[in-house]
Amino acid sequence: MLLGVAKNLHHWSLIFRREFPLHRTLIERSREIYNAVRTDHLHDRYNESLHRWAFNDGQMIEFGAMEHEADKENWRGRPHDFYGFDEVTQITESQYRFVIAWCRTARQGQRCRVIATGNPPTSV
Repeated sequence: MLLGVAKNLHHWSLIFRREFPLHRTLIERSREIYNAVRTDHLHDRYNESLHRWAFNDGQMIEFGAMEHEADKENWRGRPHDFYGFDEVTQITESQYRFVIAWCRTARQGQRCRVIATGNPPTSV
């Protein structure tokens, strides 16, 4: 869902997980969706170093992480019109509130949105 909303409804998106290695499955799924015509990753517009997709129209989808509480500072002042949280229960409330404060856009008519997803706990 987060990948579809980011690509189809937003211009500058950021999808979070608590730790970056947890993005691996989501990144591979994004390659299946965004690079459906090609079979190799050489033709992706995904930058492994920057952890982001860049498209011809200027649209961008980033993957970010906040493993430690202070990591929220890495996102200070970086506006995005879409913030997606995959497994939001792994993100602290402080991190969540801090990051979504930067949800904004300068693009006329662009909706700003935050979506937080998660699964039921696996332990009692």
